[in-house]
Parts: sequence; C-alpha cells; structure tokens
Amino acid sequence: MPTRRKDARDKTRTRKTREKHAEAPAPAITFNEHVANFVLGNVKEKALIVAATAALLEGHDTRHLRMLAAEDENKFNVFEVRSEFKNALAEMGLSLPSKKEAATTLIRFWCRQIVDGKVDPYDGAGHIRWGVYDRVSGLGEEKCAGDALGIATIVGPHFQICELKDGVSYEFKGKKLTRAEAERSLRQHIVVAATVYLSVKSGACGHNES
Repeated sequence: MPTRRKDARDKTRTRKTREKHAEAPAPAITFNEHVANFVLGNVKEKALIVAATAALLEGHDTRHLRMLAAEDENKFNVFEVRSEFKNALAEMGLSLPSKKEAATTLIRFWCRQIVDGKVDPYDGAGHIRWGVYDRVSGLGEEKCAGDALGIATIVGPHFQICELKDGVSYEFKGKKLTRAEAERSLRQHIVVAATVYLSVKSGACGHNES
C-alpha cells in the first residue's frame, strides 16, 4: 500500500508540474513553433488561429491565412479551422511537419532561449521535457526521444533537479554540494548541453539545419 500511495503522489506531482509548464508564459514564438506545438499535441485548434496571426505578422499573406486569422478564438468551428489551416499551408507551399520535425523545431527554439538567457535553464529544459520528450516517447515508428533526439543531456538535469531535496548533501566529481549548489550546477549543465545541441549542424533524427 505505501508503494501505491507513493506512485499516486508521484503521478500527481508529474501532472501538476506539466500543467504548470503548459500555463507558464512563454517567449514570443513564430508560426513554425505554433505549428510544431499543434503537431505534438501541446495545443488545440485555437492555437492555429494565433499561428495564422503570427504568420501574417511575419510577412506571409494568403487568402486562407487571413480567413483563419479572422476567426473568433472564443467561438469557432473546429473543422472549419482545420480546413482553413490546411488550405493556408498549401497556399504557402508548406506541408504539416512530421512529429520528428516538429520536435526538432521546438528543441532548437527552447535551446536558443536558454543559451540567449531569455528563459531560466530549468524552465527551458522543462518545456523540452514536457512539450517534446514526453510527447514523442512511445510513438512506434515515430519514436524519437532521449539520446535519439539528442536531448538526454538537457532533460536529464531537469529530472535530477526535480528530485533534489532540502537538507540532503549531494556529491559531484568528489565534492559535497548542498541542494542549492547542486541545482546551480545542474542548471549550468543544461546551458552547456543546449549550447552543444545548437552547435551541431546536422540536427537530431536526420533533420539538417540550413
């Protein structure tokens, strides 16, 4: 019974943490990141309306893109929004990215935010963990997570930070660290890992950066 209660608490903590990251304000994202979030299931059809507005602001201009951007975010037909989005992509000469491509888009975005100091390393890694790692794990032929995505060194420290406890000393490279010191070290590891990820010209899962 104690083990079952612990498992239930862990699941509840994981769910609440994921919801916290989903609700946290994020830096301004472009049309590509909006689409990637939609493909990975991080957002619903309403986000496509926001994505259309972002595309217009970026200089894209098509008939269905304008129609989509004009939709009421609080009252819209899901099927019409999907149809307008599909037509807008066709007009722009684009196609819906695969889950692997969407994952790479979001990883690069959040790594750039981390490296540029626009988000806290822990928060940025959290977006990659909850919005990418958890979304693409176990997708059968689409499976592309952890080492396969090249993000194990980014999400790993995030997992470790979540497990840190007050009043416990931690050992790193032969040195005893307090919880605060260990967390600071892990945040630095995230920044380094994000920098390395961005420095690799050929992205994870065969995606090539231009």
